[in-house]
Amino acid sequence: MILEDGAGPSPQVETLVQSSEAAASYSASEGVATCPFAKEKKESGPKPPLKAMLWHIRELGGGFQSPEKRPDFCIAAYAALIRASHADVVILVGLGRSVGLKPVKDRGLIRVEKTSSDSGLAEARCLIGALGADWRMASANDHDDKPVYHKHGTACFLYNTNRGIRCGKVMLAKCGSTFLAIAPMQIPNTFDAPSTLSLLAPMSVGRRASSDEETPDPEANGELPASALIGFSALDGLKGNTDYASLRSQCEVDYAPPLNEGTLLKQPFWEQIAADSERLLENHMAVNPADVILQNKAMYWEALRPEEHPKALDKVSGRLADALLVRKTGGATLRLDKVRVLDLVRASLDSQALGEVGQSSTLPEDTVLVSQRKAYAATLPKTKQATKGTASEIQIAEAVLFARKLSDHWPILADVHLI
Repeated sequence: MILEDGAGPSPQVETLVQSSEAAASYSASEGVATCPFAKEKKESGPKPPLKAMLWHIRELGGGFQSPEKRPDFCIAAYAALIRASHADVVILVGLGRSVGLKPVKDRGLIRVEKTSSDSGLAEARCLIGALGADWRMASANDHDDKPVYHKHGTACFLYNTNRGIRCGKVMLAKCGSTFLAIAPMQIPNTFDAPSTLSLLAPMSVGRRASSDEETPDPEANGELPASALIGFSALDGLKGNTDYASLRSQCEVDYAPPLNEGTLLKQPFWEQIAADSERLLENHMAVNPADVILQNKAMYWEALRPEEHPKALDKVSGRLADALLVRKTGGATLRLDKVRVLDLVRASLDSQALGEVGQSSTLPEDTVLVSQRKAYAATLPKTKQATKGTASEIQIAEAVLFARKLSDHWPILADVHLI
């Protein structure tokens, strides 16, 4: 409603309106200069995840078909692969100690006594030396600072101190029939990962064939943490493995990222013969003692038959025998992402061979083991059969043998995130 000839606004209201209009037209930046010495505030990007690796290096420290000391090119290959994967922490399982007989002179007489040496941990220390001064190793020790074993086996943990990672005292806890080593890692806030991350690994991953001595169980001096990253490995694969099923149920592991690739190279023919016909090979009396030819054939000829090597990369087969698991009983604190298997055969091929088999060099570990594979190939006997085939086929055959020389178990790499 409009009032004719109504009175205008009072002087007080008119002054408020004019003040409001003046304030709206005022520029806050007018007459303000930026200090040339002031530092611009940069927006920080997302934090990187912690990269964790699990590797069952078969018979590290000696065993049925491995010497106590690995060749230098093997140690160099382990270090090269860990560096190429940008792993921050590494769980190593499958370490053993050498148990054997040693002649000892006693008052003019020679007697034989059983001795043992920490050969697996010694090899792990060689790996630390190859990785560089920034890397450290942690393993379970008793109150006398001596290594602890379960069935002659142990585990150890590697970590990069240059990235601010630290590790406390490694403890032991029992979960069912499995003794687990617990490494409490302290992770800096530069990672998208829990500040305290416990790494768990079984002390024993299979009975060592080098000794039948019964050893007492170690002392369980720790408790299972509510949240942890567990590395598990089996000698014959995870499928149908009762120890694996028991660990998952008793440790309340509720998450395991699926893997499409295998982590255990398929057994060659002669190893399968030895596994299936152990008594036949160890005791020639198991065969008709009157048939010498049959004995000789069963004991040597068949077992040493040359292996038929795959001539294509996609024919290199294996089965799943290793897994990284997450224990989250006390609330979710971590999750795994980008879990994958590092292909030792592919990493041993040069760029040309990768191209010939239809693979492009896109993975960080591609071609990093070429020099070590060549050093290994130089130790192989030169035969006519070894020179047959194309260059890439020969490389694949060498790479399969070299991978088995390193370990028939392949490493798993995963990104660890904070939830």
